[in-house]
Amino acid sequence: MKKVIYLSDLSLPNKSAYAVHVIKMCEAFVANGFNAQLIVNNINTNFYSIKKKYNLYKNFKILGLQRFKANTFFTRFQNAYKIFFILRKSKADLIISRNILASLLLSFFNIKNLLEIHTELKGFTKIIFHFTYKIIKKDNLKFIFIHNKLNDHFKINKKNYIVLDDAVKIEDFSKFKKKSKNNKRKKFVYTGSFVNGKGVEIIIRLANIFKNHDFILYGNIDTMSLDNYNKCNFTKNVSLNEYTDYNKIPLILSNADYLLMPYEKKIGVLISNLNVSKYISPLKMFEYLAAKKIIFATKQPSYNHILKDNFNSIILELNDLQNWKKRITDVINNPLKYKMLKINAFNTAKKYTWKKRCLIIENFFNECKK
Repeated sequence: MKKVIYLSDLSLPNKSAYAVHVIKMCEAFVANGFNAQLIVNNINTNFYSIKKKYNLYKNFKILGLQRFKANTFFTRFQNAYKIFFILRKSKADLIISRNILASLLLSFFNIKNLLEIHTELKGFTKIIFHFTYKIIKKDNLKFIFIHNKLNDHFKINKKNYIVLDDAVKIEDFSKFKKKSKNNKRKKFVYTGSFVNGKGVEIIIRLANIFKNHDFILYGNIDTMSLDNYNKCNFTKNVSLNEYTDYNKIPLILSNADYLLMPYEKKIGVLISNLNVSKYISPLKMFEYLAAKKIIFATKQPSYNHILKDNFNSIILELNDLQNWKKRITDVINNPLKYKMLKINAFNTAKKYTWKKRCLIIENFFNECKK
């Protein structure tokens, strides 16, 4: 059986979309006929718990490198060397990495791998990357970019990378069917991060316009600004909920009437002073599409190849609240007029599955070896 080793730079348990991404990728590789192993910094849970939290139907091994959870440059450098000593005798058919230091070290010692990158690099990691990439053999390191705009930053030769959006497991969502209810009070749902730029401010403003409807938010409250936290608590029709495990997301989305994705022009992540708006491919966007709901999203060039206005979503200018009000009201009052958007959303999601993504990666890696 073919073997894939997936190198991450995270610890488990974890509240990030990053964790969903790597765990679902490993499951998909197993579904595609691979024996998979995920390497993490630290693991403080068991596989049964992970399997339950992420709706896994396939098994794979998870190896933790550290005894205790720590995230310093020294520990990451140390982990890179541990990975090297583990993999130098490995007979893996495919090595995929989200661990930049480990990828560079493996490449330096002629171990071929694919490095997946979702953001620009910062600080010392950026310096090490550009220095090392100049001296390694380019055939040893190929890239997966989450968006083609990322190569404006990295400037990699076209033959050495592919561009792949995030994905979704359709089966996790298709089993849930919304019970037919004609409630006048509608549920607008947002799931994901609460860092600046993800649109919490817009949701609060919409809640104050549509006071007879409910706005329900799920995410890691620790990432929300104090100002937005207070505004949410003072807005009666806003329900602020803590991060919920992935296995609960399909049911949450299926019980919603509408889904919100009001990204701003500057979209932050947990890395300070990093704007990812140019190359975002939101994992939740694919979950929203798979949930077969009407999506209200802001206009963003980074995902306009996926979300199409009046086809699979409603796309709006960020600060044009009058248009938000007008179009939301029209959708509420004319449900049959917009029924096709739900069908088109689901059909769009079917084009972006984890299994298809893994197959493209496997084919790319095999082509690179020729």
